[in-house]
Amino acid sequence: MVTEEEWQAVATNDASYDNLFRYAVKTTKIFCKPSCPSRLPKRENITIFYDLEEPEQKGKSAVDELGVKAVSKYELEITLEHPVPYFTSMLTFPTLFPLNKNYVEKQGEKYAQDSEHLIYNGVFKLANWKGSNQTWSYEKNNHFSPVTKKDFRDEKPLVNEFNPK
Repeated sequence: MVTEEEWQAVATNDASYDNLFRYAVKTTKIFCKPSCPSRLPKRENITIFYDLEEPEQKGKSAVDELGVKAVSKYELEITLEHPVPYFTSMLTFPTLFPLNKNYVEKQGEKYAQDSEHLIYNGVFKLANWKGSNQTWSYEKNNHFSPVTKKDFRDEKPLVNEFNPK
């Protein structure tokens, strides 16, 4: 829930709040300081974040200090320094999805610079994007293999966020 004070800071692009919080817009996946001169989003689409440490600084910790551990092939354990009520929502942001390390390392500095150097995990893949152009198209991803219930050890029902049944 966005407080009235937080909302007013975002609505008026108040730079005095820049060192207090950031906000993300669920519909556009934009992450901004309150002073960001972007178009004003709907209040109900905003999530407020108070952890201002830069991701680049966090990424320099040793692997065993990050608080993330693979318990098994299908289970991940995450330990937080303090409670974060919106944490599970953060896990659904595509920008926070895990990457294939081998692919990213193989692409090197070319990774994500254009549609040819991206990796895809859905039915479609981006095509004809050169990194700076504002146009692209979608093509069928021939490597896509939908997840089925047999891929999991337990019998939990699957929910597909993009194609619920």
